[in-house]
Amino acid sequence: MTQLIIDVHAHFVPKCLFERFDANAKQLPSVKLMRDDKGVRMQFPGTEPTRPVSPKLSDLADRRAWMDKNGIDHQLVGGWLDIFGYELPAQEGLAWRPGAASSTTACGTRCATSRGSRRSRPYRFRMARWQLKC
Repeated sequence: MTQLIIDVHAHFVPKCLFERFDANAKQLPSVKLMRDDKGVRMQFPGTEPTRPVSPKLSDLADRRAWMDKNGIDHQLVGGWLDIFGYELPAQEGLAWRPGAASSTTACGTRCATSRGSRRSRPYRFRMARWQLKC
C-alpha cells in the first residue's frame, strides 16, 4: 500500500490577489494596500499594517519543490490570517468576500487546480474555507 503524505496546515496568498484588490479598491475604501521598502502589506480599519506578505506564500513553483524535497503529496491551504478583513464594515466585508478581492476567488482556484509532478498527482493543493464576516 502506498503511503500518501498530506500537509494539512499551510497558508496561501495568490499573486493575483493584489491585482484584484487594485481593480476593486473603490469598494474597499477602508483597506490600504502598501507597496514599499518593507514589501507588500495591507492595513485594515483600526489596525496596524500587516506583516509584509512573504513571497513564499504565493510562489507555487517553490512550494512544489519544497513539497517534493520533503516527500509531501498534497497540501491543504487556507488564506493568510493577517488579511481576512474581519475588521471591515459590513458593506466592505461583502466586497472583500469570495467573488470580489479575496483569495478564495478564481485566483485562489488556480491553487486548487495546480498540477504537480510528485508521483504524478494531478492536483497537489486544495483550498480550505474559512468563516467570513458578512
